[in-house]
Amino acid sequence: MKVSRKIINDIKGLPKLKHEAEEATTFRGHRLGKWGMSGEFGRKDMYRAVCKKCGAEVGITANPKPNEIEISGEAIAIGCNKTNYKKVRYMKEHNAKRKSMNKR
Repeated sequence: MKVSRKIINDIKGLPKLKHEAEEATTFRGHRLGKWGMSGEFGRKDMYRAVCKKCGAEVGITANPKPNEIEISGEAIAIGCNKTNYKKVRYMKEHNAKRKSMNKR
């Protein structure tokens, strides 16, 4: 689900978290795609983005619970491994084939 910049800016603290996550992932060589609502537990303050090169994810939570953190994910923890891109591309193609087969 794509999320408009207005929605992200309406939630207090989310633009700052998004910027911090983008800085950290760019430093590690990732190139993030569009931010989308995470949808976990029906919360509207959780968003995620995926690296276009390797498929690593980063997530942000504007109002984390006591046992949660604001910025998380593999893209924050490790550098971009471009070799995973082949896996990401394969999975996209595989999922597209499965969807087309299910429509028949």
